[in-house]
Amino acid sequence: MAKSPRTSLISDPERAKVVVLRAAIWGMAGSFFGIVFLATLILLRHDTESIWHIPAATAIAASVVSAFYSVKRVGVMGGLVGSLSALGFFIASHDQLPPAWEVVGFGAIAGFLAGIPISKLYDDENRNTLRIAITGAGTGALVGWCCLLLVMLLPQFNYAGVLTLVMVPSVGTIFSYLSFGTDHGRGFTDRLPQWLGVSSVAAVVAGVVATGFWIFAMSIHTGVDLPLRDSVRALMVDIPAAMLGGAFGGAFGGALLEYFGIKWAGRL
Repeated sequence: MAKSPRTSLISDPERAKVVVLRAAIWGMAGSFFGIVFLATLILLRHDTESIWHIPAATAIAASVVSAFYSVKRVGVMGGLVGSLSALGFFIASHDQLPPAWEVVGFGAIAGFLAGIPISKLYDDENRNTLRIAITGAGTGALVGWCCLLLVMLLPQFNYAGVLTLVMVPSVGTIFSYLSFGTDHGRGFTDRLPQWLGVSSVAAVVAGVVATGFWIFAMSIHTGVDLPLRDSVRALMVDIPAAMLGGAFGGAFGGALLEYFGIKWAGRL
């Protein structure tokens, strides 16, 4: 007689360890998702307050986390370039706070240029970089629109911690299924030059990291209009809740998928 999943999990310590490991990894990824989601939301909302930014922020966060999760070298490189470019931009600006899109754009361009030589290295890992990012972005957009509908129907759910609690396991589960469903065959991304895919993903990651630096600089800069600075600070207060919600949602989703034997999503 076949054992039930619970019985086999209790009687198999090695499988229990894998469940805990997957929960921990997804929890960390979910926490990172919460940071990226809220940082992107702050950037999009810093001049206009609207719930319509939720799908865009979810798509960008899912794309960036997918890159870090599946193509780590490109993600780390994009994050490093975004950090250095933002710091250099602020140093060159002296006491003035540059507009957000200048900082983000400069970081994205630097990431794109840095991605060209990186694409020549680790050919096997970089092969499907763009497909991974697009799959993540598409998954995030789908989940983001669903969450937007939820917020419109139930406004009390418009809270960062609740949103990331729902988003992270949903995005992770759909991404896992899509990654194995598109593992075979050629898509339009395979017809593009490899350097273009790597550079595009590096540009998005670098731009998001530069966004984080701009948000921090804006929150402490004395020359910013008080209403604008207060609105950004109000959203920054939600960062711990977004991280916690993402961590709990990711840990729950990861453990559940491992419990039922769903394979890990790797490179597409």
